[in-house]
Amino acid sequence: ASRVALSPDGSRIAFMGPSDEGVQLWLRDRGGLDATPIPGTVGAAAPFFSPDGQWVGFLNVGRQSLHAVNLESGARSVIAPANVRRVGASWGEEGIIYVDDQLGVVRVPGVGGGEPAVLVPLEAVEQPLWPQALPDGDGILFTRRATGADAASEILIWHEGEDAPSTLVRGLVGHPAGDRHLVFVTPGGDTGDLMAIPMDWSRAEPTGAPVQLASGLEIQIGAVDLAVSQGTLIYGVRTDREDASELVLARRNGTVSVLDEEWHGDFQSLALSPDNTRLAVTRIAAGQQMDIWIKALEGGPPNRLTLENEVSFRPAWYTDGRTLGFVIEERGTDLRRFYQRRADGSGGRRLGVDRSVNQAVWSPDGQWLVYRTGRVEDLDIYATMVGDSATVEIAVDDVFNAHSPDVSPDGRWIAYVSNRSGEWDVFVQPFPQADGSRWQVSTGGGTEPKWSRNGNELFYKQDGNMMVASIQTEPTLRVGQRQRLFSLEGYYSFAFHPTYVVGPDEDSFVMIRSRYVNQLYDLVVVENWLRELTPS
Repeated sequence: ASRVALSPDGSRIAFMGPSDEGVQLWLRDRGGLDATPIPGTVGAAAPFFSPDGQWVGFLNVGRQSLHAVNLESGARSVIAPANVRRVGASWGEEGIIYVDDQLGVVRVPGVGGGEPAVLVPLEAVEQPLWPQALPDGDGILFTRRATGADAASEILIWHEGEDAPSTLVRGLVGHPAGDRHLVFVTPGGDTGDLMAIPMDWSRAEPTGAPVQLASGLEIQIGAVDLAVSQGTLIYGVRTDREDASELVLARRNGTVSVLDEEWHGDFQSLALSPDNTRLAVTRIAAGQQMDIWIKALEGGPPNRLTLENEVSFRPAWYTDGRTLGFVIEERGTDLRRFYQRRADGSGGRRLGVDRSVNQAVWSPDGQWLVYRTGRVEDLDIYATMVGDSATVEIAVDDVFNAHSPDVSPDGRWIAYVSNRSGEWDVFVQPFPQADGSRWQVSTGGGTEPKWSRNGNELFYKQDGNMMVASIQTEPTLRVGQRQRLFSLEGYYSFAFHPTYVVGPDEDSFVMIRSRYVNQLYDLVVVENWLRELTPS
């Protein structure tokens, strides 16, 4: 989702920023130097302004709900309580709000509440994203995301009363700009070009050729930071730093040591070998190329395991310490598969699961492969015995999502993250036979669960902190005291997959830490840009 929004008159900027409790929205006047936090927006993403500039709407990622807060009175409103996707919404005239939820593009009657109406169902467009209200209030723009190897994302337009949308241009995300222009981003790997094209909105067609306004816009997971208002636009660019992060050993008391002062990179995920001597690490290179590297903890140079020029990530060790599994994404598609190969690089790779898999881990005894399907929605956890094709449902539900599985050291329990509490929280249940019983470990949100080596504790992340909960398993499971260990400021986190491992002993964690905190991202403001496109 976009992390920034402009008020309609361009006088104020709302953006995602930090707080003691996690991410929240901040507000800055264009004429001032200081920003202030917006109360009641912890957990917020994808901000957007009301037409009068008095309200800021936002998505609560954990609850998958849509909210709004009045900037003058502080009044709050729940616009959509559930089922909102992670890419945001737009506020049109007469208080109408357009949002892409699990039914398609939906129209909601604004702050006053009311029943939503589906405008563009999933049957008509498989992945409609980023709806934007048209200037005349008579329809919307939205993106149809590319799904095939040779497909390209397109900007579509839909007017009230029409049976089907029509395509305007190829692009990743589009915004109406004034009464006569469309601003859109064309993708090119991990960056994109910002374009503008004159439009006749009533006829739903361009009236001229596109003009390039800027290049190098950052693209993250298919999203772009872009906001447009009267004569002003803002877009996000990323500083090119291939040495963005380092691997560290962090202890419970907060002390940190760097594992290798000479090895830097843009690291994403990691796994520690069963004998605690080697790390498997995902390293990102230019153009979103991802590879698996293996690094000895005691020192020595890292070795690149994957050499096929593919997107390979999320490593997992088999219990013998000689086999490594990892996910490969087929370029240009949403298809991801779990493969395995020898960790010394010899021999070829082989398919681990004959279905689309987004993350996978082996049980400590090596008897089970546990994996998660789905990417942002329809997230389910399954298990299959090694050498057997039969599948066991671990956390599969038509309503709730589940991800980030981790099996306890004794193989009797599995921890994972689910939104069945109304937000993302950590749960534990029996493994491998799910008997319907489960215990909620975190309260008020929790992600990235990992068992301690003795199985008596469960670590997880919550509101920017590393947490630990004591776990008693006899005579039955009981969650004991929860305790904050240390702040995660500067450490890399990802809500849908763990980005740390428990270290060689119970007191340590191997983690990814930024070397350039708050120095990797810039917002560029362009004033009066429409004058360059409007004939005198």
